[in-house]
Amino acid sequence: MCVRDDNCASVCLTEGFPRGKCKGFACSCHKDC
Repeated sequence: MCVRDDNCASVCLTEGFPRGKCKGFACSCHKDC
């Protein structure tokens, strides 16, 4: 469950993604092409 963007971004960083945002209740991680 995703509540805060900064918390989601921290999780994404540990998984190798540079950033992430909450999308509804899910955390969506993003990586540059």
